[in-house]
This record gives sequence, C-alpha cells and structure tokens, in this order.
Amino acid sequence: MEKGARTPADLATAYNGAMKKRVPFHLLIPVMIAVAAPANAGEPSREAVIALLQGYEWEIDRPAFEALGAEADTLLLTLAGDENESKLIRARAAAVLSIYPTDEVWGFYLSRLNDSAAPVQRRRAVDALCHAFAGARAGDLIAVLAPVLTADDVHLRTRAATCLQSLPEDQAAASLQAYRQGITDAWELRAAGFTEHHR
Repeated sequence: MEKGARTPADLATAYNGAMKKRVPFHLLIPVMIAVAAPANAGEPSREAVIALLQGYEWEIDRPAFEALGAEADTLLLTLAGDENESKLIRARAAAVLSIYPTDEVWGFYLSRLNDSAAPVQRRRAVDALCHAFAGARAGDLIAVLAPVLTADDVHLRTRAATCLQSLPEDQAAASLQAYRQGITDAWELRAAGFTEHHR
C-alpha cells in the first residue's frame, strides 16, 4: 500500500469518532469518500460508492455521483445485483442508476420490469425508465410501457400512464385512450393523471 493511503479500517475509525461527537451524517459523506478513494484516484472504489448510498434521510446526490467519474455506473450495477449486499444498498444503487442513461442501465431496468416477481421493483423500474430515458429513448419507452397499461397491478398501470403522458410524442395516444376508457375507479383515473370530465 502506498505511503499515506487509507484503508477501510481508517474509514470505520473516522466514522465512529464522528458519531461520538454527533456529527450529522450528511457532513461525513465527503470525508468517507476521501478515506475510501483509492490512492491513484483513477476509478471510484466500491467503498466510495457505498458511502454515497448511506444515510438515514438519504436522497440521490447527483453531483456527488457524477464526481466519481467513469465506471461509477458499472459499480452501481454490480451493487444493485449483489445478493451479498443489504437490500437497502441494492435498492439505492438501483435508484441511482437512473442518472446514467446507458444501454446497460436500460437493460437492467427492463429486466426488473419484465422479470421481477416483486411489485415494488416493477413500479420503481417504470419510474426509473421514465426518469432516465424519456428524452433520449421516448419511442422505445412507449413500446415498453404501452403494454404495461393492461397489467394486473393498478399502481404499475398508473405509473406507466403518468410516464406516457409526459412524453413529447403522441405515439402512445391510442393506448392511453383505450386504457382511460377502461378505467372504472375514480382513484385510478386521478392517479393515472386523468380527470373525470375527460372520460
């Protein structure tokens, strides 16, 4: 190890010391990243990425993730699929991937939507696909989400409808019209972004 390089043990020491002083966690993140970063700083370390996925009142810090540089999305994909990681870290890694509109991320979310047995994962996949690809792949997004309007899960249907209505293209108009006409519940109508007088 290079002289002056810090180890995960140093990270734990710094964290524990700060906790004793009751330092707010969000103020620790830059320190944790600096401690976890490799000495050559060429690529982000797994520890640096995980540091940004920690915290009680967590939210995606886009500038911080973008500052990690190249290969951060690859590490996030690895973490999101790593069964040895906690569910919390996997879920947050999956959420952060929405700021990386790459083919690999598209495939990841598409797999979650089509293959996951967990309703929550499927709903989050719709939200993430919409966030990441509404601009660059609107046509592909319509092709993927239009069939979701007939899903059994009402929450999945309303998320898909909300996303499709936000797209600048009108290719989804027929699918949205058919879906809207089939809605019998006032809550679903509102949740999908429709108003009753539009029926």
